Amino acid sequence: MYSLTRAEVEIIEKGLVDKNSLPVFTDYWFGKGDGTGFTYDYKFEEAYRWQYKLVYARQPLIVVIAGIGTGKTLGVGMAGVTWAISTEGFKFMNGANWAYQAKLMYDLIIGQITDTPAEKLVDRAVESPYPKIIFKYKIGKSTYTSSLEFMSMDKNAAKIFSWRGDWINLDEAALITELDIAMMNLSTRLTGNTPRGREYLGRMSLMSNAWDNESSSQLYYFYDMAIDEPDECLSITLPTQANKNVSDRQVTNALRFIPKDEQGRLLAGERPEGKGLYFSKPTVNACTDHYMSEFIEMKFTQNTPGYNMVRVPTIGVVQYEQPTQSSHLILLGDPGTEVFPARNAPVLGLFDTSGVPSAPAKLVSFWWGNGGGRIQPFVEKLLEWKQKYNPFFTGVDSTGPQAGLTEMINITSFYDTDLKSFGGSVAGMDFSGGRKPQYLVALRILLEAQLITWPDFAKGIRSQLTNYDPAKDRAGVPKIAQDIVSMFSMAALVIRAYYHIEAPPPPNFGGIRIPNKQEVEHFRRTPDLARFQRRT
Repeated sequence: MYSLTRAEVEIIEKGLVDKNSLPVFTDYWFGKGDGTGFTYDYKFEEAYRWQYKLVYARQPLIVVIAGIGTGKTLGVGMAGVTWAISTEGFKFMNGANWAYQAKLMYDLIIGQITDTPAEKLVDRAVESPYPKIIFKYKIGKSTYTSSLEFMSMDKNAAKIFSWRGDWINLDEAALITELDIAMMNLSTRLTGNTPRGREYLGRMSLMSNAWDNESSSQLYYFYDMAIDEPDECLSITLPTQANKNVSDRQVTNALRFIPKDEQGRLLAGERPEGKGLYFSKPTVNACTDHYMSEFIEMKFTQNTPGYNMVRVPTIGVVQYEQPTQSSHLILLGDPGTEVFPARNAPVLGLFDTSGVPSAPAKLVSFWWGNGGGRIQPFVEKLLEWKQKYNPFFTGVDSTGPQAGLTEMINITSFYDTDLKSFGGSVAGMDFSGGRKPQYLVALRILLEAQLITWPDFAKGIRSQLTNYDPAKDRAGVPKIAQDIVSMFSMAALVIRAYYHIEAPPPPNFGGIRIPNKQEVEHFRRTPDLARFQRRT
């Protein structure tokens, strides 16, 4: 077993003190004498130097969503080695969906510390029954031991319930099935103390490319926690080109094999838009308006009165307002008590329908908010917009537990003299009892006819629409975020009712004549009651 010299003890003691001490630590322990040793953030653009942040982060949750070739696996692995060498009894675990993926970090670490002073501290490095690296050294008469383990996360990480330690990293977290359940199981493994009484660090990190699947939406839920809880979550986005260790030629070669609409996701870590199972991607994209985005941004930048905008990284704009004097406004809302982008976040949309049906209804103002665990923020914003814009129709989702909300809002409006004259009462719109398909079909018709539009900087709208799957939005099935879909569906039903918008005519298949409405009515069966009366 290796005994540290006094100079090495000083290097270790200073290693995690501050960023100025870390280069001394890495130069000594990870140096190979030929300039090829590991250095944190080596050849990364200044704005994207993330590995220092990872080492010194005080947030218990760290989420890194990166483009390909950003060195996230090695960066996290060497951060784990740094903590393991510097901290008594430190325990690190790297998990992945498959054992092979988890072992990649093991191989990178072994390759990096071979022929370095850190290799002297390795007591054991084994690959069976699962990869594991044990660091052990002596300071005086005391022995210090730390470990790094690399395992698959099958069965929702339930098989590691006996493990307890400092830091769990999930590599390619968006590929882990039922990521939210795995996170719940793993969170209990980061509590307690070492045998010598040191409290475990309690750190969880998620590293992933921006995969387009169901777990990706769960990954972005944790990523977005940094918006509302910056002291609890550190979120980082890394584009491929921020890592100058990847040459322009290599990036160019990769681009040859990546479709243009996927390059932002795979190279810049942009949020995936979804598969478009119910509302197709081309249909949704055709309804976005880039010029509306530019106009609102310009007015907001110029501090024009009445224009307001709130932008969030990776989500885009979550709130915007603009003045309007139109008398053809409808206001729709889906109540909620959580914070975007989680399910049950409050949503409001104000649509200008003055051009319908010759021109699309425009989403002129939008609010995707934070309920803070209460319904009141939604009610206050609804009444504020109702008074400010005076829409001719106001509707709120009144399904299930929300059934009494519209009555409460109307009572509030009735007794508030400032609200009595604005837009009449609020209508409850119920999705229960088989009514939901009517709403969804109405929205699908408007989208396919391009009779509804919104600014493209509100990325959350496009994301929810293209991720929407009716099979996952029902009782007994894991829920998906669909609050924006709900608000748009209500708007579509109202617009269809007021402006008598019909579905597009069916195509003429190979010259086969489609029966007209009168012919269909002629062959339609009489309802049971009418047939009974006719017989009697």
